Amino acid sequence: MPRATASTDTTKVDLKSIDGAWVELRKMNYGEMLKRRDMVQTVRGGKGDNASMAFHFEEVQYFEFSRCVIDHNLEDEKGDKLNFTNKAHVLSLDSVVAGEIEELISTMNAPPGDEESKSVQSGS
Repeated sequence: MPRATASTDTTKVDLKSIDGAWVELRKMNYGEMLKRRDMVQTVRGGKGDNASMAFHFEEVQYFEFSRCVIDHNLEDEKGDKLNFTNKAHVLSLDSVVAGEIEELISTMNAPPGDEESKSVQSGS
């Protein structure tokens, strides 16, 4: 019978924003996708002020980084490896590096049939 549970396979991707940098990513499972959707829905449909909405978006990005980045070779200014389960480490990223990782995570978790999704999943 066909397997229907989430794969634990990961994909190592070289970052374009920093020479020699890489991240190892995994796709979210269905439960994580539902939680992310709830968080995004709060951002889009929230009745709160802009500061409240920005906070929720920050939480969505932190959630994605903490769940999808399995390993990497990224360090802080002291040479210590960043820990993406630590919100302060995620928020300290250079915006270009963070944006690239954010895009990779988004592409990897895109619905089936999305051509960009296929290129990241295959490692090309």
